[in-house]
Amino acid sequence: MDKFVIKQALESDIKSICDMLKEAANWCKDSGMAIWRDEELDWDMLSKLYRYDEFYLGYLNDEAVAVMALQEYDKVYWPLIPKGESLILHKLAVKRSAAGKGISLKMIDFAKERTKSLGIKTLRLDTLKDRVKLREIYEREGFELVKEIMMNDMEFSLYKYEL
Repeated sequence: MDKFVIKQALESDIKSICDMLKEAANWCKDSGMAIWRDEELDWDMLSKLYRYDEFYLGYLNDEAVAVMALQEYDKVYWPLIPKGESLILHKLAVKRSAAGKGISLKMIDFAKERTKSLGIKTLRLDTLKDRVKLREIYEREGFELVKEIMMNDMEFSLYKYEL
């Protein structure tokens, strides 16, 4: 039986975080769904928006196979939401070797539980509007479309989940 656990990232996990995000970005690009540019996934760029301890890693049988960030404030997509009013999920990615095993849903469930444990009532996220399959997953998981915005010539869908 596979064992899956989620742990808050340590500074020593920075390389794993970047590697998993780059693998996901390359797979998306190869599948015709470019999502993040490689240069955005180097730690010198990521660290401008995230602290390493805002990332969580999912381990399947002791191997890091998933990553996501949880933030209390997002100045880019949710600038009007005060710090601490919501938790914002970003950069959810699962290694291809663990794809199709429900790992992304476990990561989302963890994000919901983490939000609740902090006494926060709303979990938010954003995705590109044209990511239909991804949006369907979020909607099946109870996320509600809040609005759609244009940013850098791209359309984004903003979602929230009320606990």
